[in-house]
Amino acid sequence: MRLRRVVALGTLIAIALTVANAEAKTKAKKHKPVPLTVAGLAAKLTIGYAYVDPKLARRAPLQTLQPIATAHAGYRVAILGTLPTGTVSAQTAAFAALARLSKATPPISFVAIIHVTATGLDVGGAARTTPNPLVISDAARAAAKNATLPGAMKAFVDAIARYRPPAPTPKESGGVGLVTWIVGGVAILLAGLASMRLRKVSRERRSRARVGSIGTARTFHLARLDGLSARHAAKVGVVGEQNESPALHAHHETAGAKLVAIRRQMAGLFSPRELRTCALELDAAEWHVQCTEAILADATVPPEPRGDRPGLCFFTHEHGLGTVEVEVKRPDASLVTIWVCPENAVALARGEELLVSTVHVGGRRVPWPAAPTYYGAPGWGSDELPGLEHGGREIWGRRAPARELPPEVPPESVPGTRASDVLPPGVWTPLPPGVSAPPVPLDAQLPIVGTTQDFPLFEELENEITAEHAALTPDETRAYDPLADDDHVPPWERASS
Repeated sequence: MRLRRVVALGTLIAIALTVANAEAKTKAKKHKPVPLTVAGLAAKLTIGYAYVDPKLARRAPLQTLQPIATAHAGYRVAILGTLPTGTVSAQTAAFAALARLSKATPPISFVAIIHVTATGLDVGGAARTTPNPLVISDAARAAAKNATLPGAMKAFVDAIARYRPPAPTPKESGGVGLVTWIVGGVAILLAGLASMRLRKVSRERRSRARVGSIGTARTFHLARLDGLSARHAAKVGVVGEQNESPALHAHHETAGAKLVAIRRQMAGLFSPRELRTCALELDAAEWHVQCTEAILADATVPPEPRGDRPGLCFFTHEHGLGTVEVEVKRPDASLVTIWVCPENAVALARGEELLVSTVHVGGRRVPWPAAPTYYGAPGWGSDELPGLEHGGREIWGRRAPARELPPEVPPESVPGTRASDVLPPGVWTPLPPGVSAPPVPLDAQLPIVGTTQDFPLFEELENEITAEHAALTPDETRAYDPLADDDHVPPWERASS
């Protein structure tokens, strides 16, 4: 008997808990907030002249907004805590609500909405005819400075109601007069002079104007960042095995920290100044990566790039940092120092064509030396490159130099060497393209040294050489073979020495 009572009591308790849980879920569904839509807002403004979000009822009571709307025929006002779905601002919400109220009776001519945000008030409105959106925006900015919600709404609505469009200028009854013709002629003359002036503007100023887009510059920096990150990651295992080189670990860790910091800031770069700073940081990160690779290869560490000049090669950004200092002459005869990669340094020293890369700037391809500075490029004007000279030879003609393959860099040309140090052995002046050694001049092309008074001296020297040659035996004369003699010294000169 007692067991039955316990079972019955447990059953009753389970039923009571189930019923309570169901009631709680039903209440939660009833109190779940329904998102505000444009149609719902239009319906509320059709029923009443004003609407206030229940969460903002204390800050803006409905009874204080009703007189503001009824004071002007065809006006509706609303104060919202959240915007209707599908809208992004108070002005777009007002336009959407006014479109829904196009068939309302009596007709509605203006809708004013204040959206309360965490940073302040977003005031916007939409009018059926007048005023225009510029006037509404000015009135909205002035009303947003008010301290209270009713005060802001009243200032906004009153400013729109007080607006009167400017009266049209009365037309002259006599038709087009002499003054109108004179004014028109002066305007045409001024327009022609302005057009001529624009055509005379310096090409240098126009070429130095910022071209391209920020988007392609960010894409360029991001691609460079990905390449440096891959090179850095490839050396993680090798660097971990080298415990005897503190400089190696310092360069590798610094490069990793800089690459991580640049990647975090890349999404927020929008101005040329920020992108220019990013290019300098990428130059520093690439220098640390190159130092890591140089130490592992037991090579010379490249010179560190300075912040007052672009770090990448002047002609080819794909070759990395410029490590060889070269002096070139501009078309205006001024000398300037640039930094190039070892490949282009060899090409300059040999008198060969340069390897010039191009980048996307906006929707066109631009040679790397003429790309904007916020790419990390030199940023020269398009009229500063034609006529560029090095060592008395023009290296940039009317068109950019064209070369398919980079020149072979001698093993002894390490970063930091001068361009004259990477010349072929025995050659001390730059050579034209396709020439491997200076041509040997013919006897007829040699200049005549001295005057007619020196001719007896030349004849005396020739007689002495002939006498020494006659004193030699036939065997000694036949033994001399100029092609087989390594020193190229005739026997008679050996005998005299």
